[in-house]
Amino acid sequence: MSETLRDMMQVKGLFFTYPNMDEPALKNIDLPIRERRITALIGPSGCGKSTLLRALNRIHDLYPGCRYEGEINLMRLDGSGYENILAWKKENELIQLRQRVGMIFQKPTPFPMSIYDNVAYGLKIQGIKKQSELDDRVEQALRDAALWDEVKDSLNRDARGLSGGQQQRLCIARSVALSQR
Repeated sequence: MSETLRDMMQVKGLFFTYPNMDEPALKNIDLPIRERRITALIGPSGCGKSTLLRALNRIHDLYPGCRYEGEINLMRLDGSGYENILAWKKENELIQLRQRVGMIFQKPTPFPMSIYDNVAYGLKIQGIKKQSELDDRVEQALRDAALWDEVKDSLNRDARGLSGGQQQRLCIARSVALSQR
């Protein structure tokens, strides 16, 4: 019996244009992103891979003048259907989107704080205050990112002192921590 997978996101007819540009950087993109599957974007430098990834959590909105056309539909948390994130206008909606659709960039960007605080940061923003829950979720996220064994004895150390590969895994752990239930 084959398993039926839902689309977690659906990109439909997406055009994206940077400020002061006449031609869109993305033209008529259609892309399903299935649950529990890996989606790879492959192409030459400058073809729009990073632009598309940044559109998926509307990080372009941090820069004035960017324009979207089309749809980026995100599955509702309760699974009852989709919402077009391009219609979202409120800051709290965009914050919630960025909590659900994390971005891990090629060059890691640890926050200027401890390893522990880097992972706990988003959890605290979500309102988690209980220290034991924070401790458990930070540990699990670091384990999931294959970093726990390397940092468990130095969680109070400045995260910027980690190696490049460790910083990359720390940023993954920071994102993973938000998806834990």
